[in-house]
Amino acid sequence: MRYAALTEEFIRNGHEVIYITSSFSHIRKEFRKVKDTPSGLKVVLLKTKSYSKNYSIDRFLSYQYLAVSLNNWLNTVSAEPPPALVIGASPPLETNYVLAKYCRKNDIPFIYDIQDLWPEEFLKFLPAKGVQRIILKPYFSMAERIVEMSTAIVSILSDFLDYYKTQISDKPNSVFHLGTDTTKYQNVADIFLSDNKMKTVIAMGNSSYGNHLIKLARVVQHFTDLKLIIIGLNEKSDHIKKRIEKEKLHNIEIIPWMAETEKYSGIPAFNAGVILFAPGSKYAFPNRAFTYFAAGLPVINTIRGGELEKCIAENNLGISVNFGEENQMKDAIEYCLNHFPVQEHQRIQDYAKANFDRADIYKQYYKWAIEIAKDQ
Repeated sequence: MRYAALTEEFIRNGHEVIYITSSFSHIRKEFRKVKDTPSGLKVVLLKTKSYSKNYSIDRFLSYQYLAVSLNNWLNTVSAEPPPALVIGASPPLETNYVLAKYCRKNDIPFIYDIQDLWPEEFLKFLPAKGVQRIILKPYFSMAERIVEMSTAIVSILSDFLDYYKTQISDKPNSVFHLGTDTTKYQNVADIFLSDNKMKTVIAMGNSSYGNHLIKLARVVQHFTDLKLIIIGLNEKSDHIKKRIEKEKLHNIEIIPWMAETEKYSGIPAFNAGVILFAPGSKYAFPNRAFTYFAAGLPVINTIRGGELEKCIAENNLGISVNFGEENQMKDAIEYCLNHFPVQEHQRIQDYAKANFDRADIYKQYYKWAIEIAKDQ
């Protein structure tokens, strides 16, 4: 979504874009096929290996293979006119290291776009973090080196720029949130949220936190008029469903996947959205937050100390609680149900349109990137 929107902006302004990506889709876990592309866009699929699990040796090897494919491809196009600007999406680190070296060698401005903190983010899933940090030291060094070699740094949130502030130093840098297509969501003012009907809370894409989804389902049992909808677990759906059935938890519905068009019309009818992220996570503003805000939902957030918590507190967009604290979660649900009538849902939706609309964000991203290229 991020690079589709940015590519559209470059093409709209008369530029030619080469979009380089893996032949294997991380989201769909299948190999990509290039379909018809608009004028001004060339898509390059780099050969790599497939993998079935996000946290696996196979995924690690796939990215190693991808970096080799990228390096080989760059060598084959060396006789062609070099690009005026290169933007690299991180992760993965290996491909960006290849890009950073290529751009420095050929005096090409390189914008490093940080969307997740690798390898720092790995530590929350691994035991013996001190030992793991030593083992991963080459990757920590690689990440820092990429920032140092970059012409400019952009990120999806300010927390990531703060993390690399030493390496960034006085380099040009900016935040461009992921955002969403806010104008496509149904206007909540057109939805009748009756006080007499069953209230609904949504939790999206939390397969990594199955135990805490179960805790959330248990919290829902304290309410007589509340239903929890869990969306986006994909292949993990059956596992969570069996656990819920085993504990005989009621008013829980699991939807393995929801298409974007369904989100636009369906999510604004919910009463609140839940974000589950483990303490210490550096991913402080996940994409589902933009979905919730664009739908007009107050957010129950478990990411503490980052940009998202600050945004929610300063703009009255919901409430933040400690991860795994069932009593706090219960109080947070009650708070959102009692303090956010329809007009407040509309206010949140209006805030999202003003601050998180994808079209506006990428117009600004494009202008910023062009200035970086001109200055070099």
